[in-house]
Amino acid sequence: MTSESPTPETASSAELPIASHAEVDEASTARRRPPVKWLVVGVGIVVALIVGIIVILNVVSAKSPFEAAIEDCNLEGSAYIRVGDDGDTLLIDTQGDDSPGARFTDTACVLVALGVPDSTVARMDSTRAMDGVQSDEFDGIKAQWSYHPDNGLDLILTR
Repeated sequence: MTSESPTPETASSAELPIASHAEVDEASTARRRPPVKWLVVGVGIVVALIVGIIVILNVVSAKSPFEAAIEDCNLEGSAYIRVGDDGDTLLIDTQGDDSPGARFTDTACVLVALGVPDSTVARMDSTRAMDGVQSDEFDGIKAQWSYHPDNGLDLILTR
């Protein structure tokens, strides 16, 4: 007889070495349990992805100051106070003697919500038809407007 160890193919079940339950449990647990450092790296990646997605969604959904002012004054969908140029322009067309338009109270609400300086509002209030297009700049916003009693105040704000 040779001193070869039996292989699973050649040995009977009586000849194979038998492992204890403790050895089997220890070996299978060692294979199933990932190292702690990989678990920490995995959790870190998941957290970073979640934070990144939240930041991107907030940036994408952030309203421009013009959109926020319209929302604050409940004027969404107004034909006379509207945002253009992907949120970079606000167009306000107030009512005149011969034309429909935004009410002055709605216009005032938007101007207050935007923090338009009193000096700029006073210049708008005192503009006459013969003054032509007037302009001012404040807080990175450029304002241009004209007024005629028949057409009202036409105001363009850009940032």
